[in-house]
Amino acid sequence: MSPASARRAFPKVEDEQIVNGYLIALLASICMYHPDVSLHWSPVRKSFRFGKRDVEPNSGDRPYLFEARTDGHLASRNPGPNDAKPSAVIVEVKPTNRRYNNRVIYQATSQMVSWIYQEPDAPGAKKQYRRPMIIQEREQIRLIIATYDQEYIDYLNNKPPSGSEIPLMTMNELFTWDITKQHHMEVCGPVLLALALQNGKLEN
Repeated sequence: MSPASARRAFPKVEDEQIVNGYLIALLASICMYHPDVSLHWSPVRKSFRFGKRDVEPNSGDRPYLFEARTDGHLASRNPGPNDAKPSAVIVEVKPTNRRYNNRVIYQATSQMVSWIYQEPDAPGAKKQYRRPMIIQEREQIRLIIATYDQEYIDYLNNKPPSGSEIPLMTMNELFTWDITKQHHMEVCGPVLLALALQNGKLEN
C-alpha cells in the first residue's frame, strides 16, 4: 500500500483511544473462547516507575527517575498481594504509523525497562529472560521480545556488574503484521493466542 493509499484507507484518528480500543478488542477476541487462557487483556493504562531519588519530605519532587505508562496489558483477573496484577505482556499504541522510528523505540524501551524494574523476574537458573510487548502503529501490529539476564536486572538496581562490560537488554522485533492483509492476520492470531496460553512466559 502506497503512502497516499494508506492515508485514504486510514484517515487521521482524533483520539489514540480509538486505536487502543480496537487492539485490546482484537486481542480479547482471539483469546476469549479458548478454555486454557487464564489471563485477560485489559485496557487499563498501567504505569511503571523506574529508579529512586532522595527527595526532601513534602518537597513535591518525585521520588523516582521517570514514569512510563502503557496502553494496556495481559494480566490475571484476580489481584494478588496488595491488589497487584503483574503484567504478562504490555501494550503500546500509536494512532499514526511512525514506522517504529527512534521516538517509538525509546518510549517502548523505557516502558520495558521500568516494567522489569518494578515487576522483576524471580531469581532462578535462567541464563536469559524474555518479555513480550505488542506495539500497534495504526494498521501495523508489531511483536517485540526483550531479552536480558540477571546481571541486567541487578544493573537496574545499581548493583555493579561482575565483569568489565555493562549488561544490556536487547529489543527484538520478531513480527510485523499488516491488519489489511489476510495472510498476515492468519499468522498473527495463532501467535498471539500462543503468547496468552503461555502467560507471556515464552516457554520453549
